[in-house]
Amino acid sequence: MKIGTDMDCFYINLDSALERRNKIQSNFDMYSTQGWSLTRFPAINVAQAENYQGSLWDRGKACYLSHKMLIEKHLEHKPILVLEDDAQFGKSTCSVIEKFLNNQQSLDWDIVFTDLAVTNPFDALKLIHKRTRSTETVSLLPLQDLSFCGATAYLVNPKSKSILLDLLDGDITVPFDLKLKDAILNKKLKGFTFFPFLTTLSDEAEKSQIGGVREEKFPHQDPEVNLVLAWNLFRKMIWADREHDNFKDQLSDLTSFVDDETLEYMPVVAAMISKSFLLR
Repeated sequence: MKIGTDMDCFYINLDSALERRNKIQSNFDMYSTQGWSLTRFPAINVAQAENYQGSLWDRGKACYLSHKMLIEKHLEHKPILVLEDDAQFGKSTCSVIEKFLNNQQSLDWDIVFTDLAVTNPFDALKLIHKRTRSTETVSLLPLQDLSFCGATAYLVNPKSKSILLDLLDGDITVPFDLKLKDAILNKKLKGFTFFPFLTTLSDEAEKSQIGGVREEKFPHQDPEVNLVLAWNLFRKMIWADREHDNFKDQLSDLTSFVDDETLEYMPVVAAMISKSFLLR
């Protein structure tokens, strides 16, 4: 791919989710560069998913099938960027992806995430440490040693589309993102992520259509919901184009469900991952 040529982006969106559709299109129009296009892919709904085999709940099946069918429909020999409709672009998204695609001949890759959830707090601390100290603008991290989930935004190598579809065949027993994670950890897919992340989550992410986080004002009484909200906030904070004012209030709110003993450790942890802390 040469800079200035076409880059096809597809976002998965339910027919009923008009607000999400408008938001992602508006965000894309603001930050996309010449040659980039954004096309809506109608999401599979729960009623359509009921007839497919597998033990996963129907909403999970619908999400899984939406990703799978989108890739099936675009098997042409060019990379695609797959998005869920709560993805958000920034000013550096397009230019860095273009640079990567122009210079990735020596890298053997199947899928590269532009954003994901880091589920292990120790991995998150390592990434914060890297984020605050790295002299590189954006780098690529292999995913085999990282605990992660989410499939909000990812690039698919054209040579890998058939490999990915083969892995997705059969009964649907786990969510789509965990299927990808399992394939990467078991070396069936070569997966990477841009770091810092090149996309992030819009505010629509706190209104999940699949399950988990709902529209309640956070923090919530359910610890599992607060965990997902913490993951989402981390994704926004580690984003290459982050704006601090956008998450100050959420940071303050999030501490309200943390126990006092844990809060006592936070200044120590912050000092250890700060730029001024010297590693021994």
